[in-house]
Amino acid sequence: MKVRQENLGPITDIEVIETLERRGADKDWARRSSLASERQVYAALKQRHPSKTNTQQLSGFLSQLKALGLNRGEQLQIANLRPSAPVEVYLIVKDCESRLTGDQVDELLALVKKHTQP
Repeated sequence: MKVRQENLGPITDIEVIETLERRGADKDWARRSSLASERQVYAALKQRHPSKTNTQQLSGFLSQLKALGLNRGEQLQIANLRPSAPVEVYLIVKDCESRLTGDQVDELLALVKKHTQP
């Protein structure tokens, strides 16, 4: 594989899935142009993210998370891990108790639920 651009920055699992789909990791075995390792990564990520979220929906989701005052790393962690309980949010967001109110944590969990449904 040829490196086209180095270190564009961290990306979400959804963006990795879309990249692997463009490389053919989602095709049947006879028509695959992807590497075996790419197909394995694709299969693992599709198990974790079965919904049909695309990058446009993801961008909207990340902008809503940014409005809550979350940094890029926290946004990516939330998009990838999809917390479903307040305790998980507290583990992801640094100094959560001083940065987010209980209502904001609930709002964040509602956003996650809304954007990760199949």
